[in-house]
Amino acid sequence: MRHCFESFAERIAPIKDEAAYRICHLRTLGDWSLVDASGQPLPKLGRKAFALLVYLSVSGGRAPRDRLADLLWPDRDSVQARNSLRQTLAVIRSLLGDAGRHLLVADRDMIALEAGRSHCDAQHLLDLADEPAKAALVAEVYRGPFLDGFYSGSQVFEDWAANLRETLVARAAQAMHFHVRSAPAEQGLALFPRLVSVDPLREATYQLGMELHAALGQRDQALRLYETCKQMMSREYGVTPSPETERIRRRVLDGLPAGATPAHPAPAAQGRAKPVVRVTRFANLSTEAAHSRYLEGLFEAIVIELSHMREVAVVREAEEGRSQPPADFVLTGSMMEQGGRIEIIVRLVDAESGQNLSGERFRGTVSDQLDLLHAVSQSVALSTRFEILQAGWKLQDLLPADDHPVRLLVLRAHSRYYELTAGSLRDAVRLCEEALSLDPSSLRAQRMLSLALSGSMVQGVLPREPAVYGRAVELARRVARAVPDDVFARCVLAWALGNADQHEAAIEELRYAIRLNPLYCTLHSDLAEHYALLGYVSEAIAECDEAIRLSADDVVSFWRYHSIAVAQFAAGNYAEALENARRVMREKPGLLRGALIRAAAAAALGLRDEAGQTVADILRERPDLRISTVTPAFMPRYVQDGHQCVFLDMLAKAGLPLTPA
Repeated sequence: MRHCFESFAERIAPIKDEAAYRICHLRTLGDWSLVDASGQPLPKLGRKAFALLVYLSVSGGRAPRDRLADLLWPDRDSVQARNSLRQTLAVIRSLLGDAGRHLLVADRDMIALEAGRSHCDAQHLLDLADEPAKAALVAEVYRGPFLDGFYSGSQVFEDWAANLRETLVARAAQAMHFHVRSAPAEQGLALFPRLVSVDPLREATYQLGMELHAALGQRDQALRLYETCKQMMSREYGVTPSPETERIRRRVLDGLPAGATPAHPAPAAQGRAKPVVRVTRFANLSTEAAHSRYLEGLFEAIVIELSHMREVAVVREAEEGRSQPPADFVLTGSMMEQGGRIEIIVRLVDAESGQNLSGERFRGTVSDQLDLLHAVSQSVALSTRFEILQAGWKLQDLLPADDHPVRLLVLRAHSRYYELTAGSLRDAVRLCEEALSLDPSSLRAQRMLSLALSGSMVQGVLPREPAVYGRAVELARRVARAVPDDVFARCVLAWALGNADQHEAAIEELRYAIRLNPLYCTLHSDLAEHYALLGYVSEAIAECDEAIRLSADDVVSFWRYHSIAVAQFAAGNYAEALENARRVMREKPGLLRGALIRAAAAAALGLRDEAGQTVADILRERPDLRISTVTPAFMPRYVQDGHQCVFLDMLAKAGLPLTPA
């Protein structure tokens, strides 16, 4: 066995004519088995051996020995686990004979599948789902849940498999939805039952089915499907169908077409109450009873700070003997004091599961208790807001946490950024620069500064110049290199690349991030905008549908509707573009991009008063804005000349001056 890295890399490099070279197929969707290139069963492997091959197949084809040992034998020490791994490799080679000897390549640290020697249907589905043009093939590949009925004997592997199972269902449903919608109505309706079998709990699925029936004049079937949807929404989510579903139903009753394009879904979560945080009184672990009064003040300060966060609702811990108010999250903590030194520990816990979502540690002295109280309460409130937002997005921050002063500055910058005003963006940049002056190596500060620089260019706070967008890209790229699997970092990098007109590179980053976490809605809406600018309108609308399905209402929901407006304008659906641009402006009145799309769409529809008033509002904020400076200074350019010309012509029609006076 060769051990040098170069030899190892050579043996796993891609080869020509992979299909002819392949020696085994791993079937993991709907059932699980191992067959040869002709479809004949190979000798049955043990559950650990099969799990090993599956993991390698969908994890880049290679993995460190230590990771595999921990994945499959978490209950054993490292020596025993590595021995078990070694024995499992021997079993694979023994049972599969010549095929087994050529299937795997290993050195002292790494194990890999030799390139082209194997094929896994789960990985094939993920590859297909990345290409909208191949959506039709997804239905053929997806035969059922990933590793259905398989148990590896390792809870760590089972957790990994459960996450991938959810990802595969989501990707298959998204691709099938796109395929059904893109097909002629009769063909789409023939495919529709397959979509329902994969995705029976998504309202958008039923909306699409109602529209297909309506397009074929099948009024009764459309209304029956509405009733099925209504029962599903009540049973699964405890809500009634969304206004979009009701709109389709009314048009069916009136005998009108349900719509040229599928309605944009509102998820079951829309309209629900804000997540509730219950703040408990901190435990006094010191011997000084006087500290209890200080902790009471800290308790009140945290409640006050949290009450200013519009994304959450806050309730107080009930007095002893009374039932606690219901909550989604619980904020708890303790304080210790020794020799005049104070340490405060704070934890945010998921109320249902008891899982710790985050923790912070603050240190100070008795003499600076008041300053510490202010810093702790503000940091805890901002951190709680951020963690709850991330929990709603199914997002986990993988970057190393900063110490208190830097952490507070970055959290404050994050909060100010989402206000997207000129003043808030300047504050966000300043706070990040201050954080980096304290700790130049802080990855969170670098990531946040990249985000703030991109936002500042979008709003015209900073000039869109190579020095600015180049720095935003470099900061985000540095963070992504340091922690490759941090989804938020990939999203920030794509945002920076897009503002540098590198749409294809941004799309690649977003696709990679979606493979890491398909449940983060912003990835889909950002991808939609790039598709729209490139002229891929159907793909853009599909991604918007998915983003809104995952989360219609949160602190960045306006970006999703902006992406829809950009896509619909390119498609010539000006009424849809205007409706969504109006929504953007209701949620974020100062967003310049949203106002520009609204003005152009209103002009295209002949709504002169609305178009003119929108331009007047824009010029009040940006008196220097002209047709000649709209792109690329404030909005990315539509890549197709036809789309760009119409956009600028409509802005001119709305009254935006052509050139500087």
